[in-house]
Amino acid sequence: MIHLLIAGLGLVSNAQAESVLITAFDPFGGQSFNPSMEVASLVKDQLEAENFQVTVCVIPTIYDQASLVAEDCFQKMDPKPRMVLSLGEGGSCNLEIDIKSQNLDNSYGVDNAGHRRQRHVIDPTKDSAIGFNMPLTQMYCSLSSEERSSVNIGNTGDFLCNNTGFHLAQYFGDQVEYAFFHVPYSGCSAEQTNPKMIAGRVSELLTSGLTQLPGNPTQRMPTNHVELSQFSDVLLPKQDQCTEEFLTRIPDAFAYKTSRF
Repeated sequence: MIHLLIAGLGLVSNAQAESVLITAFDPFGGQSFNPSMEVASLVKDQLEAENFQVTVCVIPTIYDQASLVAEDCFQKMDPKPRMVLSLGEGGSCNLEIDIKSQNLDNSYGVDNAGHRRQRHVIDPTKDSAIGFNMPLTQMYCSLSSEERSSVNIGNTGDFLCNNTGFHLAQYFGDQVEYAFFHVPYSGCSAEQTNPKMIAGRVSELLTSGLTQLPGNPTQRMPTNHVELSQFSDVLLPKQDQCTEEFLTRIPDAFAYKTSRF
């Protein structure tokens, strides 16, 4: 399906040159594995079969350190990736496309170094939230209606996923397209957490984003209702049924979400 999409758009030669960085967290909370690592590995295999260059970077589940390791992985890549996607384990049984991170760590659990943060502003010099800049609208609409029904739209919560997403979105700025997805919680059913199925969906989303050439990393997802109105105006000439569906689901991401940990 991915190959047909690329070939149909006549972008095989361009896609061959595209480089992608995927980050995934190491095992956390006594787990023997982190599902984000398994999905990332499968996505790498699937995208490389379609001639993309993919680097997987496993990052520590430790406040602030995770993003530094990801930045180091990015700096070592040549060529530099156009897109960077972070994966983390979510609290639901669906794949979740996150559109923003907030400038606040506030979880009752501890990271792998034993640190707990409550009402901790990540960077007092920055805004209260930052929207991601991948073309998530087009990516979402690359999925079938059935696939979209089992995908959530959300934010990165208030634990390590949020801390990492906020740092990296600031770090990459308007130069690299960045987003964060949550893979299903490992405690869900085998059918819902099927790594190959989830990886296939993530691969399809990334392929769609990479073939929306040229990219526009200055266009960020909205973080509140005022920005949503402005975002809708930008999309107005291009709106179709799926775009309107995505716009109606964006407010789901504005609600404060407490992390599982």
